[in-house]
Amino acid sequence: MSGLFGSPTFLAIQRALDALSLRHRVIANNIANVNTPGYKAMEVSFESELKSALEQVSKEGAHGFPGVGTVELWLTHPGHIPSVPASVSDVEASLVRENTVYRVDGNSVDIDREMARLAENTIRYNSLAQIAQARLRMLRSVVNEGRK
Repeated sequence: MSGLFGSPTFLAIQRALDALSLRHRVIANNIANVNTPGYKAMEVSFESELKSALEQVSKEGAHGFPGVGTVELWLTHPGHIPSVPASVSDVEASLVRENTVYRVDGNSVDIDREMARLAENTIRYNSLAQIAQARLRMLRSVVNEGRK
């Protein structure tokens, strides 16, 4: 069963859905704090890490060998650059605090920008959810030998 749900594509969809869900909560929190003096807006970052992991998988091939071509690096200084995730399942979303201040009260939430980000995030999430649903329908069709 893990082979069916452990493919790089399915793992990428799962990770992206998790990160987009987190982004939705973060944007909602930013909107809720639009009038809080000193509040700094947060953002969720994951796209570049997911892209790097998917590029690594494509270099190794769809059935790449775990551990081949990847090296575990130790970070001994905060300025060191972290290694690329060994696989798509290692990709984690990270929270980033905005340092830009838009208003005199120190709040960095731009309500128009947050609403646009919320709409974009909703479209991305719904699109990926439909893709995941289509993949699951295909698996169900295979299991049922094409019968409904």
